[in-house]
Amino acid sequence: YFTVLIELFWGKERIMEVYLNSIEMGPNVYGAQAAAHHWFQRSAAVLTDEQSAAIASILPNPRKFKAKNSSAYIQRRKGRIAKHMRYVKLEY
Repeated sequence: YFTVLIELFWGKERIMEVYLNSIEMGPNVYGAQAAAHHWFQRSAAVLTDEQSAAIASILPNPRKFKAKNSSAYIQRRKGRIAKHMRYVKLEY
């Protein structure tokens, strides 16, 4: 019910933007920009595909997993995410 209401007012891009800028992506690190600085000391706009996949791979449990120096499990997740990213076309 709540999702339907949100989609009436916001498009999918806006929903994704709000989501990515509000979720926890590290211990007390909220949002994509903060995660980029926390994990890679750079702006989210200049992350490499591998770095972006590393951050995505620790979701949904960023308190347990690390984007850098990560476990074999996260390395495998990162590889799968990076592979899928190659097939997604984004329009800016």
